[in-house]
Amino acid sequence: MSAAPVATLTTQQYDSILDAVSDAVLITDAERHITALNRQAQVLGGLRREEALGRQCSDVRPRVDGDRDCPLTTALREERSITQQLEIITPHRGLVRLDVTALPLRNEAGVIVGGAVICRLAPTKLAATSPDQATPEASAADASDTEDLSILDATERQAIERVLRENGWNQGLACRTLGISRTTLWRKMKKLNISVPRRGTGR
Repeated sequence: MSAAPVATLTTQQYDSILDAVSDAVLITDAERHITALNRQAQVLGGLRREEALGRQCSDVRPRVDGDRDCPLTTALREERSITQQLEIITPHRGLVRLDVTALPLRNEAGVIVGGAVICRLAPTKLAATSPDQATPEASAADASDTEDLSILDATERQAIERVLRENGWNQGLACRTLGISRTTLWRKMKKLNISVPRRGTGR
């Protein structure tokens, strides 16, 4: 009995599938040069797809624990899947903790031809945009609110909260800074679980 034919995906179809995934996904060759990444990975790294392709993953991932081997390096060296937490500095959220899984990719002969890295935001937020503006209660609320958001939504939430905070939570001034209407801001705040803090609590 002959095997069923395997469908061949175009680059556009391949990218569309990756972009539909809520986690950040990055694919490399055996030398860790990036061959594909989805929209979530672009947001997390602050780079467009065309800027990242062909570069080594270490060049586009701003780590703060540089003495440790990255999970992908370990996964390729030990030829097994690796899961760990990493701390990185992102363009929009500052210091964050990620749950990261890295695994080697093999061809039909079992030879490792590349690797994949899958990242998602860890439930606990490490630091607020400005440490002197954070309280334990606010940090706990932020972690709870963003736990179920995709990286894309969580990044947008952080950016909007930062603008609101910088404008004293005045939504009119925030709308001018963001270049959006009050209705759009209200909808985004509702979607992203952004609430105006009670007076005296700060956030």
